[in-house]
Amino acid sequence: MNKPNKTITIARAIIRIGDAARNANDYSLLGALHEMAEQLTQHGVNDTDVDMDLLLEYVEAADGCDYCRAGDGKPSVDKLTTKINQQLARRSQAQVKRAISQF
Repeated sequence: MNKPNKTITIARAIIRIGDAARNANDYSLLGALHEMAEQLTQHGVNDTDVDMDLLLEYVEAADGCDYCRAGDGKPSVDKLTTKINQQLARRSQAQVKRAISQF
């Protein structure tokens, strides 16, 4: 019996929703996003490009307090967003390199 592939593309959507919710101070939406990310993680779903634990940490940070996180030595939302964007950029760079090598 084949094991189902539980890999999806969700990181960009999580970042967009999280940023929009933070900008609007919509903590109920951030809470729902946090619950969704936890459920995905608990069910073994992975993003195609980004580590799910990093996405979950981003959502937890977006739903929390950057000042409190800094006091605990944890990265800020901005630092987590940068890490996620770096992971997303790696795939794009690899695709460009493949396209160039075909010419």
